[in-house]
Amino acid sequence: MAITVYSNIRQLLTLEGVKAKKGIRINRDDLGIKQDAYLVVEDGLVKEIGSSKKAPTADKNIDLKGAVVLPAFVDSHTHITFAGSRSNEFEMRSEGKTYIDIANAGGGIISTVNATRKAPLDELYNNTLKNIKRLNKFGVAVIEAKSGYGLDMETEIRQLEAIAKVSKDYPLLIPTFLGA
Repeated sequence: MAITVYSNIRQLLTLEGVKAKKGIRINRDDLGIKQDAYLVVEDGLVKEIGSSKKAPTADKNIDLKGAVVLPAFVDSHTHITFAGSRSNEFEMRSEGKTYIDIANAGGGIISTVNATRKAPLDELYNNTLKNIKRLNKFGVAVIEAKSGYGLDMETEIRQLEAIAKVSKDYPLLIPTFLGA
């Protein structure tokens, strides 16, 4: 039974009111903000919260030095390991072009499939790392990273290798094979 106490939390958001209201018409009061708090985690589950002045000791004690602690998002379906870009298609769509028009102009999903097939492992690794950092900035902590942009076994495996390499530094990155 591993117990960790996180203390010196400037603000701990419990989201008690958000849960009670099922996410409907929430306001600041619903965030359940606890000032100067501690958090006890036992075997990966939150067991207790309270005032830092009364924080218990445990096997592991971590001072968060005035950090704000809040629940993170989980992205359970994302393709963050790919190459190429389809950003130019946004303008084409804005101009009224159809998906067929875009595909005929060399765009569409096949453009990123082809770019992903050509990309070496290092490029896929760097793209995955860049994408996971972007997701982290928006509060996403747990990510299921799917392959699927290769549409052939060699590329799917290379994508999974890139995900595995990144997950050494991001243990909450879960790889999933999504081959066609």
